[in-house]
Amino acid sequence: MWKSLLVGLLAHVLAEEEEGSCMLQKKQMQHKLIAKDYCEGTQKVLNFNNFSHGDEVFPDSIPGVTIEATRRATEPEPGFPKNCSGPLLILDTRDPDFRSFDKDLRNCENCTLMLWSKDGNRNKVNDCGEHPGVMISFKYEELQDLIDIELWDLEEPTFIELYGADGELLKNVSAPNGPDQDGNPAVVDLMAEGVKEMIVYMGGSGAVRKIRSCEPAPPFCPGPPGELTFNSFSHGDEILPDSIRGVTIEATRRATEPEPGFPKNCSGPLLILDTRDPDGRSFDKDLKRCENCTLMLWSKDGNRRKVNDCGEHPGVKISFKFRKLQSLVDIELWDLEEPTFIELYGADGEMLKNISAPDGPEQDGNPAIVELLTEGVTGPALH
Repeated sequence: MWKSLLVGLLAHVLAEEEEGSCMLQKKQMQHKLIAKDYCEGTQKVLNFNNFSHGDEVFPDSIPGVTIEATRRATEPEPGFPKNCSGPLLILDTRDPDFRSFDKDLRNCENCTLMLWSKDGNRNKVNDCGEHPGVMISFKYEELQDLIDIELWDLEEPTFIELYGADGELLKNVSAPNGPDQDGNPAVVDLMAEGVKEMIVYMGGSGAVRKIRSCEPAPPFCPGPPGELTFNSFSHGDEILPDSIRGVTIEATRRATEPEPGFPKNCSGPLLILDTRDPDGRSFDKDLKRCENCTLMLWSKDGNRRKVNDCGEHPGVKISFKFRKLQSLVDIELWDLEEPTFIELYGADGEMLKNISAPDGPEQDGNPAIVELLTEGVTGPALH
């Protein structure tokens, strides 16, 4: 038997009129789809584009994050008499004197890279090749949802640790390394939420170009949702077009013949069935499952004591026309055994969405909360 029962419609009310290289490019393309799926909000980038060649990166150089480096090696780079002195410096491959820095990093075209300096020379910036390499820590003021990090020239094993708000290890991620990485990029997927600190352990030489993070999308309804319900009505009350302020509710019979086994056409009107009514025997057994509910339905016979819904095929069309545009969150329906759909219309009568509700035997006497998530709605029509 076809039944469509409305419990509530959630809405957020709007004002009426408101409303480098080829290899790098290839690697970035491979990550676009992953990043898009991970981040439904706005992608943010921490990079070093505002620095100049030879600039030192201090712990507080970038607002919102503390960047610090710690040397880990116990002996100098092979063939080099002194320990790498640091500090963290910027290598800008756009610098006109391109002969003044590491040849492997020239492959990163138009890049500003942060690295641990071999000797502190700010003109000929060169990265340190000690084993193991430097440890670089990024401590964020606010928790981050990290997408990926772009590293360069990782010939030795490099890994990244991600820590949460309480210092717990969230992830340990290994970066690509080996001869294939000599002078080439590695875009390392992080895909971790709630990161307070990220530590990059360089295996040897290498540089950081950028870190991408995700700023979550704002909620569809930033404030508490308003609810259109029928809780203020009593069992058997008729819902007239103007019964609820700010919206016109009307029903239209669509069937051309009576419900099977019933001699007459369903007469309507829209009535309230209150499952809190003490005489629980007086209405549809399937709807008793909705405890403490006030439901609006198209009446089979107009009986306001024994309120029962109409089982004609197709069922009734119920239209909601709002005086002001709405941002609709969802609608709760009950007992939908037959196909039911919802049309959402905009200010100029254009259809914004057509959404199908769950149906079938499993919906018999059960609820269906149908997501609408649509802005600028002047009226949904429930079929």
